Amino acid sequence: TSCFLPVGIGVDDFLTRMDKEGYVLYKGKGPLIDKNLFQAANMGQIYAADSREFLKVLGSVLAEMTKK
Repeated sequence: TSCFLPVGIGVDDFLTRMDKEGYVLYKGKGPLIDKNLFQAANMGQIYAADSREFLKVLGSVLAEMTKK
């Protein structure tokens, strides 16, 4: 899954913050490398609760980063 970040949020800083929260995400690859987006993938089974927790953390990180 590829998701564009809001204007003003740098992908490197975002990835570092998400990593600190326990989520390993990646920059876009190939023609998407400079498009300020992140990519997420999963290995194994993902439960609804896992998705809800990820979205909660994602929202918190983005909210904190837009306060600057």
